[in-house]
Amino acid sequence: VYRSVKNKVNLYFSLFLLCLFFEYQPFFGGILLSEHPFVKEYLILLILLWGVFFMFFIRHYFKVFEYFPRWDKFLQIFVIVMYLAASIAVVFWSNSPWVEPIMGMFYAVYLLSLIITVLISARVKGEHNKIFYIALSPLFIVLITSFISSLVVDDIIGVEWSDVVNYIGGGALMWAVVVFSKYLFEDYGKQQQQILQVQIEKEKEQVQFMALQKIALEKEVTERTQELKQSLEELKATQAQLIQSEKMASLGELTAGIAHEIQNPLNFVNNFSEVS
Repeated sequence: VYRSVKNKVNLYFSLFLLCLFFEYQPFFGGILLSEHPFVKEYLILLILLWGVFFMFFIRHYFKVFEYFPRWDKFLQIFVIVMYLAASIAVVFWSNSPWVEPIMGMFYAVYLLSLIITVLISARVKGEHNKIFYIALSPLFIVLITSFISSLVVDDIIGVEWSDVVNYIGGGALMWAVVVFSKYLFEDYGKQQQQILQVQIEKEKEQVQFMALQKIALEKEVTERTQELKQSLEELKATQAQLIQSEKMASLGELTAGIAHEIQNPLNFVNNFSEVS
């Protein structure tokens, strides 16, 4: 889809889903990591990328870079710094006691920046705001209700509250993925129609341009033909004048020759008469 319409919101959403897959896929978490512990650190780095891709998805989803450029620069710098710091902490100081507090602080700032981005982007009206709230409202409700005391819930329903949050949270996350995917595919269809419409408009413009060029060429050909006809007529008139001039010159030469031939006998007779 991204290669077709060149819209980065599709690219970042798909990369976010890919990282989410590695995090929730039992094969990688339960089988691959248990058999190959050295892969765990690198896989965690890949999983941590889902936060980066989700933030970039939100940036392009709400077009933060267009409406709020300063805040967008902060988001880019913060997300990159957070990922690098979290990666260093996980790889080199995974057993250190201060890693968890720092990671918690990063997550808190991340969520705060995400909430601020959503709130300031809500001022820009559009269908995407409605879709965003429909997609993530169940997940927000799960996060809010997770703060309810687990002891009270355990006494009421007789199960572990963490299990309930996991099941409901997974369903809410799947709902968000489905809603966003549906919206992006519909938006993809609209973009395809727009691209097709632009191509049709370009073809119409090319046809109109070619028609104008044809008219201009026909007019130019007519003008050139007229000029050639006029030149041909002038050439014919000049040729006729040249032929007439040549005829008169030939007649003059012929007359001069005849006069010369007549003059010779006449002179002879005159001379003979004078002698006689």
